[in-house]
Amino acid sequence: MIQEKEVRRIGSDHLIPVDVRIIASTNENLGKLMSNGHFLTDLFFRLNVLALHLPPLRERKEDIPGLVASLLSNFSEKYHKNIHAFPPMILRKLAESNWPGNVRQLEHLIERCVVLADDEPEATRVMMGCIDEEFRKGRLNASEPSGDSPEAAARIAVSVGTLEEMEIEIVRKLLSSGNLSKSQLACRLAISRPTLWKMLNGRKMSKVN
Repeated sequence: MIQEKEVRRIGSDHLIPVDVRIIASTNENLGKLMSNGHFLTDLFFRLNVLALHLPPLRERKEDIPGLVASLLSNFSEKYHKNIHAFPPMILRKLAESNWPGNVRQLEHLIERCVVLADDEPEATRVMMGCIDEEFRKGRLNASEPSGDSPEAAARIAVSVGTLEEMEIEIVRKLLSSGNLSKSQLACRLAISRPTLWKMLNGRKMSKVN
């Protein structure tokens, strides 16, 4: 029982006092849910001691530099990397993004960069590729590119072969274009650098995965 701060084991008639604080969060409009009968009014008023509104990340972009510094420190320690800061250019690009996934999306992006980069200078290049890939996904599915579009011009022709052989040929052609570093290409393909290295050296993917 929340208000009495007591719990009872299933099948028992003995109440156990507990000293707890319940923290609940939601992105739903509870007032509207209560009016529609989809959320218990009694439960709401038992929980609603202190209500805090946390704006989405897109509405508090001034927090991004501090969050990035904290996340970089945590992931650098976790993965034993020496990556602790991004240049202002990267921070500006992060601040210009909308972040539909809020802080969790930013956290995963920073972790991906730290995993893929070997050091701080390379982390800048990797993050540029990761940002482009992260926020380009929604635009790619908007419509099928026409034959004269830049997207169509960027298509890669490969020889017919096994799926593995065609994948390796695509990777080699992307790298030979000179538009992406190996780290950026690994980020785009959502694979690790060792996996990319094995693909480029003709290793079978069954041995990589």
